[in-house]
Amino acid sequence: MMVAVELESQLRIQAGTGSVELQLPESCSVCDALDLLQQQIGQIQAGGLLIFRNGHPVPTSLARKTPLSNGDRLLLLPAIAGG
Repeated sequence: MMVAVELESQLRIQAGTGSVELQLPESCSVCDALDLLQQQIGQIQAGGLLIFRNGHPVPTSLARKTPLSNGDRLLLLPAIAGG
């Protein structure tokens, strides 16, 4: 199945692109997509990410349990802290 991943901020710079298409086997989760993306662009700090699947937030604690379907879109945003 194909899943589109949009990368923002530092992830965009790290990957050298704003979007990536991932070819994944059926029955994969958001976490599986992140693992494959890490193989392609390098280390991603999942705990420091805001993850959206088709416009809906996915808590990182549920990334392993959140299934993906063909044509899904993931948006990855690095969490920003400041004060």
